[in-house]
Order: sequence, then C-alpha cells, then structure tokens
Amino acid sequence: MIRNIIINKQDNGKYEADDIPSKVLRWIDENKRHTDAERSDIIEGQVVVILKGQYTSLRGVIVKKLPKNLVLISGPSKINGMTFAVVNQRFVHPVSVFVPLKRDFIDSIEVKEEEINAIRDWTTENAVDLEILDLINVDGKQSIIDMAIEKECAGIKGLKTYFATPFTLPKNIDPMSAFY
Repeated sequence: MIRNIIINKQDNGKYEADDIPSKVLRWIDENKRHTDAERSDIIEGQVVVILKGQYTSLRGVIVKKLPKNLVLISGPSKINGMTFAVVNQRFVHPVSVFVPLKRDFIDSIEVKEEEINAIRDWTTENAVDLEILDLINVDGKQSIIDMAIEKECAGIKGLKTYFATPFTLPKNIDPMSAFY
C-alpha cells in the first residue's frame, strides 16, 4: 500500500531532501528491487540443463556470460536441435560435465554491452528466450560449437546420448541434494 505523503516545506534553510521523514527513507530501503548476485558456480564451457523456456530440459553449453546475469547458451544443434539462446542465470542448472572452449573463441563473440545494460531490470530478471541475439554477433559460431561438442563426445563414451536425452528428475530423490 502506497500512501501519498505530503512533506511540508519549511523555511529553515535546509534542503528539502534533508527533511524527509526517517519512516519514508526506511520504507524506500525496504522496498528496493532485489537483484541476484552473479553465480560463481557457472563457468564458460560448462554443460547446463535449461529449466525454463523454449529449450526446457535440454542440455547446452555456456558459451559466454553476459551483463545483467544473462548467459549465452548453445547446444549441439546436430544432436538435440538447440541453437544459441540467451537465458537468465537462474534458469540453468549446472552439471559436472565440461566442454573445453578456447578463450579466443569466447572473446571473438562480440556483445553490445551498453545496449544490454540499457534493457530494464525486470525484463532480464525473468529472461527466458530473451530476443537479444541481434545484440550479439554469433554469425558462423554455431559450427565451431558443434565441432567442439562432437570432439568431446567422441572422447567420452555416452556423452552424445547424454546431450540427446532430455533431463528428468529421478523419483524418490530430493532434487536439491542430488549431484548431476
């Protein structure tokens, strides 16, 4: 409930901002927009499960961290049909598998950070399938990601099937205590 509080203007030589009641200042502090901290458990090249959006329950690889807690994810498009997507970090679940990506490849993806920072917070907080790929230059990068994932799949038995099968939670197991 928001009340209209009228602050009487006093001619005491102080700035008007100095005369704001402490209750109003406390209310403003208590009702600030909560922003999530950047997750440290998400690393570029890590395989993640997407929890919400167009690619729900598919596995993909974190290609690059973006401003405002967004991540650029791509899957092996030849295996599970997932191409580049931008998702908020809260909608991914990291697993213990990594695909090595070269640092120069990650740095070659150009991001217009000023324009991403200009997007309102409430848009990026619930970002599922956020249509901002026009702000990220990913031309010709999908084939490089696919080759890196296929190379890793060739070296590890069962990894191709791991990417192809959708993620499901095991029955009778607490999802927060399980290690994936």
